[in-house]
Amino acid sequence: MAKQRRRRSTTRYLRNPPDYGSEKLRRMKAAMLGVEVPERVTRSFVAGLARASSPLDILLHHRAIDDDQHQAGWKYAQTHRKVFGRTYPKVHIVERTESPAKSLEERPIDAVNETLLRLMVAELETNERRALENVAVYSRIPRWVYSIILARLHERQSDRRSKSALLSALRKLVEGLPRAMEMAQNAAK
Repeated sequence: MAKQRRRRSTTRYLRNPPDYGSEKLRRMKAAMLGVEVPERVTRSFVAGLARASSPLDILLHHRAIDDDQHQAGWKYAQTHRKVFGRTYPKVHIVERTESPAKSLEERPIDAVNETLLRLMVAELETNERRALENVAVYSRIPRWVYSIILARLHERQSDRRSKSALLSALRKLVEGLPRAMEMAQNAAK
């Protein structure tokens, strides 16, 4: 005798609707992209908000950087994560007793990614590396991005320095990334 299949209830979806984030978060992401928040939130609207998930995505959307620079920034963040294990700022954990340096030394690191990260960092100056890590690795939105979005915020001299450091770091990564990847592959062999 064939086993009867239990029919799934459609009310489960109605009891637990998908979470599209708070209203405040949706408004902030929509403001970053320069779109209006509709009365009724749809899946397509939320999918469009995914373009505001990181500062690199926001800069690409507003055409402050091109696609090659966007990909290079993501590659840097990905390599940084593979070497150091996280791409978000460190938070206070009460139970943690050992030092982070000790745990980093004990962790086996992929030689290719470590070499690749060292080669990428070697091409950058200190201010460029800091600007790139703040945006690509730690997802911190610099103040000058808001001047692009709002077009009425006064840009300070420090904003111009930060912007030029980030853009020059991304340019250097675009130019040197293929060579650095090739050298890292050769060093691992």
